[in-house]
Amino acid sequence: MFFNHEKVRRHLLRKGRVYTLRDHKIREGRHRLVHGSYFKNTCLGYGTVHLVRRLRKVEPRALSPYLKDSGMKTAREWIDAFLGFTKGKVPRSVYLHRVDMISAHS
Repeated sequence: MFFNHEKVRRHLLRKGRVYTLRDHKIREGRHRLVHGSYFKNTCLGYGTVHLVRRLRKVEPRALSPYLKDSGMKTAREWIDAFLGFTKGKVPRSVYLHRVDMISAHS
């Protein structure tokens, strides 16, 4: 699972947990956590991914309960970062996942 947004990646490494928005559902369970590209990446460690909920609309009110562990200061910043990864397109469904770090790569 990729963590290419610096604030999100830093929060995950520092706090051991992060909430993340994705335009597709991630299989629950253990995952290798990386940053970079598919062909050249750096392993951050391993973590467990949990689907929290599917959002039909990405709006600040829906994200507020999860903001503290998102790595972002505001829900608007979080939404803007997500839209940056989707090239400004709002997907039909957005999936909110919680990632808990199991072990950091040393």
